[in-house]
Amino acid sequence: LIARATQDRWHQRKPFKEIALLEGISTCKRSLYRAFEKEGYFRCIATEKPLNAPEQREARLKWAYSHLEWTPEMWAAVIWTDEASIRIEGGQIFVTRSVEEKYDIDCCVPKFRGYSSWMIHGSISHGYKGPLVVFEKDWSTELGYKTKTINGDVYRTYMS
Repeated sequence: LIARATQDRWHQRKPFKEIALLEGISTCKRSLYRAFEKEGYFRCIATEKPLNAPEQREARLKWAYSHLEWTPEMWAAVIWTDEASIRIEGGQIFVTRSVEEKYDIDCCVPKFRGYSSWMIHGSISHGYKGPLVVFEKDWSTELGYKTKTINGDVYRTYMS
């Protein structure tokens, strides 16, 4: 059962009961959950993460290697920023996986900005946390935001 349930992305998204039926096994849901759990496999919500192209992954790895020799003082001068989207519609996707497979590409679902209704932007630097800025999506504008995008001057104002 485990080999079938984990053989590819399509099968990992199938409930235990459907996998059992594909194998010609008829048993209760609870027995299936116990059998999978005994082998270290669970039904988990798929990890939501952006899917980066191989070129993007290679560029990030190259960047990381090029900064291995940075001193703590050099890193202290960096402002780290990130954004997250909040998706209002849609449901959760479950996959069959072990704990170690949480970030395996077949156990993740892509996160697309086009599905979000809100964007949240934040920043941190050495000894400082920036504000959390929320943008409401507006698909009728070219930029896609009801509020303006943060430019350098506005960002420095938020950081001060």
